[in-house]
Amino acid sequence: MYMIEPEDIERFTRLNDTVQWHKPWLYDSVKEQTNKTEYIIQKYWASKVDMINKSVAIFNSGFGFYSVPFCSEKAAKYVRLYDMDPTTKEISWNINGRYKPNFDHKLLNITFDYEDVLDDAHIYINTSCEHSYPMHTLLEARAKDKLCVMSGNNLTKRGHINLINSIEELKEQCQLSKIINEDVMEFEYEDELGKRTYQQFFIIGIK
Repeated sequence: MYMIEPEDIERFTRLNDTVQWHKPWLYDSVKEQTNKTEYIIQKYWASKVDMINKSVAIFNSGFGFYSVPFCSEKAAKYVRLYDMDPTTKEISWNINGRYKPNFDHKLLNITFDYEDVLDDAHIYINTSCEHSYPMHTLLEARAKDKLCVMSGNNLTKRGHINLINSIEELKEQCQLSKIINEDVMEFEYEDELGKRTYQQFFIIGIK
């Protein structure tokens, strides 16, 4: 998904129009979820995971702007987004409707409502572990023996309740039985606190 196909431009236009005219307070969130950094993060795991005819569950996924088309591009059987914000569900259905019936969006707080996470996925993904408490309990209950893609960062900003400061810390929080791949990327971020660099940590493995 490289923003060059007509359907890609259509999705972005629909998202932009929805925010501009109906939910302008979401502009900053949309800007972050459609920027280059988010593209790189989502492209990273999508390039390393075999999704052909497999079901994928993605947590803290927001609008799934890049993750949903990447899953479709890699021939995933099904992609289900989990997010606690009801606004993301409305917008996500609006921009991802073309991927039905192989797409769904669930609302829940994965910190407390992990019992509501379905256990039918082949792959479990959370590229925003900094937004949620350690994933071990959820993965142990729903993703045992399944492929897991976990990522988090050490960026101090609003909403980041669980800063991940190293690969080892991410491993400890997820407690995967087997690590297949691990990596670190460095990005820049700027807000009212100024410009700063931060690290994004990735692990791929089996729970």
